[in-house]
Amino acid sequence: MRRIVPPEPRGKNILVVVSSLKIGGGAERSAALLGKSLGERGHRVTYLTFYKEGPACEYQGENICLGYKKKKNPLSDAVEILSTARKIRDICRERDIDVLISFLTRMNVQSLLSKTLFGNKVRMLVSVRNNPLEGDKRWHRSLMKYLYPKAHKVVVQTDTIGKILNDRLSITNTTVIHNMADPRAFRELSKKNILRRHEGVFDNDFTFITVGSLTSQKGHWHLIRAFKGVSMEAKLVVLGKGPLESRLKGLARDMGIADRISFLGEVRNIFPYLKAADCFVLTSLFEGYPNVLIEALSQDMPVISTDCMSGPREILCPELSPAAKIEYPYFGRYGILTNPFAAETGFSTLKDRGLTREETMLGRLMAQVKVNEKIRGRYSNTSRRVRDFDRLTVVRKWEELL
Repeated sequence: MRRIVPPEPRGKNILVVVSSLKIGGGAERSAALLGKSLGERGHRVTYLTFYKEGPACEYQGENICLGYKKKKNPLSDAVEILSTARKIRDICRERDIDVLISFLTRMNVQSLLSKTLFGNKVRMLVSVRNNPLEGDKRWHRSLMKYLYPKAHKVVVQTDTIGKILNDRLSITNTTVIHNMADPRAFRELSKKNILRRHEGVFDNDFTFITVGSLTSQKGHWHLIRAFKGVSMEAKLVVLGKGPLESRLKGLARDMGIADRISFLGEVRNIFPYLKAADCFVLTSLFEGYPNVLIEALSQDMPVISTDCMSGPREILCPELSPAAKIEYPYFGRYGILTNPFAAETGFSTLKDRGLTREETMLGRLMAQVKVNEKIRGRYSNTSRRVRDFDRLTVVRKWEELL
């Protein structure tokens, strides 16, 4: 009897919908890396982006960019949302898309509207990248509550975010998939050179570094105020750009520490900068699952982060449950958690307002890491944590949903 060989499984046609593929955005980097990983496993990946923001991070596949502008009035914004939903439906039909994967709230909403309003029949996976109670507008949350249950799966990065969606927004079709990392690529990227114009930044002084958009979410003003109390033999490097840049620089000048803080803007490859620094600090008020913590851990350096919701605790201290009560600072398995900051924006100098209790704690903690070799030695092999997010392991979890 002739043996019948089953055909090889066909790779899927996948549309990844994300705001842009710009360098510096965590969701953008995750979308690019996921698309690349799926492409390497035989799937055909197309990106649909809304804004042309460069330079772009590395990606694999075709990028259809709609070239939208961000400054709009509410009426034109609503019209654009609806017209884009129809475009998404049309692109899925023209390209015979099997599965749509969207990143960020606006893209999730428009993708699901293409289904509910315009009959898009492809399988839809929407990805929540932030705390919906903090990072999204109220009307966004109303749409999420109505639309997200219509997705095949809502992919969250932490159990904490999944519980928020379940308990507060009655969204139960959630599944947890952590961000993926590529330890080998991280090592190779760290061997590259720092940009020539930045070569003098990393000298013999102890250097703290932070990476992130200069927006209110990241709480950089707390870091600048706390850094005032760290010794003169320390520097702070800030990678990223955003709407608060001029105010943050002004705060550093007003506090008399502008000569010790270097605002370097966005760079294509952050890893040589992480490698050259001595300690990473994250002062976010809220997060979803900050990729940059994993990237910092890959360089075997001490990492200090606020214990904000959500992500830092899950990444740095997997020994803790999300609800566990702890005393700050908490020296965890892979990093140090410090007390979360209040949400209000404060650009006051120390003359106008003294340090808050949380800022004082952070400043003392940074000074302690600088002088204490035992602490630095304890966190000198943090790259072993990155293996837990290996991209092959993570992409297989995504493939189970396709």
